[in-house]
Amino acid sequence: MKQVFIIFLIILSGALIFIGFRIYQQKTDLLGVLQANFLPKSAVVTINGKVYNTRDGILSAKLKTQEYSVSFSYPGYSVVNKVVTIKPRQITDLGRIYLFPQTWPQDQLVANKDISDFYSNNNNNLIIYFTPLKSGYEWYLYNRSTKNSQKFYQSSALPQAVIFTADAKKLLTMFKENDWKLIFLPGNLVNQEIDLDKRFADALKKINLEIKPSPQIKQIVVMPHSQENQILVRTLQAVYLFNPLDGSVEKIIDGFVSPLVLEEKKIFFIKDNGILSSLDLDDKNENQLSFFAFKESNEDLNQIIIKKSLGQDVFLVIKPNGWVYLLNQEHNPPLLLDEHTTDVNFSLSGNNIILYQTNKELLIYDLIKDIKTPLDILSDSLPQWFIDDNCFILINDANLKIYNFNSRETWLITDNLKKERFLLDNALNYIFFLTPEGIMKTGL
Repeated sequence: MKQVFIIFLIILSGALIFIGFRIYQQKTDLLGVLQANFLPKSAVVTINGKVYNTRDGILSAKLKTQEYSVSFSYPGYSVVNKVVTIKPRQITDLGRIYLFPQTWPQDQLVANKDISDFYSNNNNNLIIYFTPLKSGYEWYLYNRSTKNSQKFYQSSALPQAVIFTADAKKLLTMFKENDWKLIFLPGNLVNQEIDLDKRFADALKKINLEIKPSPQIKQIVVMPHSQENQILVRTLQAVYLFNPLDGSVEKIIDGFVSPLVLEEKKIFFIKDNGILSSLDLDDKNENQLSFFAFKESNEDLNQIIIKKSLGQDVFLVIKPNGWVYLLNQEHNPPLLLDEHTTDVNFSLSGNNIILYQTNKELLIYDLIKDIKTPLDILSDSLPQWFIDDNCFILINDANLKIYNFNSRETWLITDNLKKERFLLDNALNYIFFLTPEGIMKTGL
């Protein structure tokens, strides 16, 4: 009898466990997961008014199937509100949530009210700035590591272009058409500037490629670290690989082409026949990327702009008349995106594109969804993407702002710009800009 009772208890326990497991499974099947990463990491997250525990800026909550109001907040920062619908056995990922400060902290790098303009190298560690004289400008080099400024050069006019070489030891500068100089930064053994136009003409003469009148340099592109002493020179007659230090020169493209785009060891350009092409700088092999002619017979190649999505075979070609074409695997022949665009900018992932129009209006083109969306904000210049594919930085009436085109929210960074230009470090989320007080830095 006792054995029968024990067997009965075992069967009953098993049945209860099975029933409990089934009830738990049914309840679990009705749950979904809400995930998000957010900054600041100590922000408070509430879901339908209830505070949820988070860890190191990460939210992962199991929730019943329904609609929820989610809020991210932190003292002194903007509040981000989201409405989400949780579905059973699915993860709803809000991605990365950024709370922007209501008042952006500003670190003054250079205190000088007379600065006319400034440039920086690729990692923004070195900054060149200019102050006026009675007849000209003094040039200073500011090092963010040492926080010291050093005067190193003087010119009669402000440069129209300043390009750091890959080693950040030299500057390629253009003061006016056919007036390029190579300037050595402090710390070099050489401190005498080089007249690039003259040295380039002399180099061509040495290999019997003398051009009369003297060759007009239309564009200079710096090479990466492995070839840091070489530059690409585009003229009306050809494209050359040129070393201004030893004077060596090699013609790599014959004929006039559009402005070059360099990515790793390939350059991209449009030839005089209107065809988008590429050239491998190692083997000098040229490839045709499309049969479509982007240039009409009467159009100026020098005014055609090519933009390429980093690491992807996606191209945007902007013609002088404002027509912009998209060329990729899905659109070849290319797709006409817009007829009033002056410049474009790929998002950090390459999935979205800002179209900057002639009337200062903005459009967003979603490459994945193939949707073009007009925005309700104006910009004085081409905006720059910031942090992710939702936010970008723009200038409007001396105001520097961040705009989220999904939520249509705007955050003011500063209302005191002196120069309508800013520099952006997307690796560290730093923003550099010029105010009447000097060069400032801000960021998250």
